[in-house]
Amino acid sequence: MKISEIVNQYARTFSPYASGLVNHLPMGQLALYMMGNDVGKVASYSESNIKSGKVDKIKSEFSTVETITECVGKRELYEACLLLIEKKIQLKGVEKVIAEVLNSYPLGISSGLFHTTIRLAYAVEGMKLDQDLEEEAARALAYYITAYREGNVFNKKVNPSRFIESVEKVFNNREIIELLKSNPSLGKKIHALYNESKYMEMGLLIDGSNEEKVVFLLKLLLPMLDQTDSIIVLHCITGLQALLVLEDYFNNFSYILDIMTTYIITHLLTVDNKDVPVDLGDSKSWNNIIKESSNSTNVHTIKYTYSTSVLYKKYNTDTIRQSAQLREMRN
Repeated sequence: MKISEIVNQYARTFSPYASGLVNHLPMGQLALYMMGNDVGKVASYSESNIKSGKVDKIKSEFSTVETITECVGKRELYEACLLLIEKKIQLKGVEKVIAEVLNSYPLGISSGLFHTTIRLAYAVEGMKLDQDLEEEAARALAYYITAYREGNVFNKKVNPSRFIESVEKVFNNREIIELLKSNPSLGKKIHALYNESKYMEMGLLIDGSNEEKVVFLLKLLLPMLDQTDSIIVLHCITGLQALLVLEDYFNNFSYILDIMTTYIITHLLTVDNKDVPVDLGDSKSWNNIIKESSNSTNVHTIKYTYSTSVLYKKYNTDTIRQSAQLREMRN
């Protein structure tokens, strides 16, 4: 059995949405497989996952639409959108359609706590291993469009060496803190921030190369995840890694990283800065971290291990390995 057969089997039945939230199964399946686990393990994981989750089933009957624009931000139109995407892929090919969607709707990269970008990146990685996962890419694009929520983008830039301290000033601003307190939910906090002119004026981007932007975002993110064990911070990291997978599809990736920087800082502001004890114990090799994470029942641990293992290959900093080890030990 091929990995595409397992992924497609479940994804043809279940939508990207789970009781209004996210169906993580396709991402968990591909993360396991790409970390070296065999198809048999992915199959048993899939069966166990679907029994424990509340995933929405694909609608067999639905009204069709004429354009992608009609589907933007409307999750109830997922099936109709998927039909349109599949037709576009037949005409243009999957690579052109991915580029078209991403460049038409770049402000949606953080939709669904970055899951839209993450699922699409996994599908793209999967297609390199199994061409039949082109079908999964179509589903990921329909999810990206129907879950679409856009944010705002900072304008000012700062030298990379000053980036972390500049972000800390925003975190400690009293007016921003009060704004966050007055909005109870994650969505309302983020919406309020994007619509607050003072916040948008205070926010700073990294004035550097694409590599510098990624490196300094990781310097901000990794210690914060280790300290807070926040699922929001975790998704900022896995979302960033996913964005790097999709780099070649964007016309101006430097600007896309500026969007991502704005979105990451905005999401981090919503995190309760609790101090979770950090105790790594003995250092583990990547092989051991991957092996133990692959047996986790927590899909976020599986996904995080995959993302950090990829990031480590490119940036080769031990803080990445330590963060992956700490996540595995906690879950």
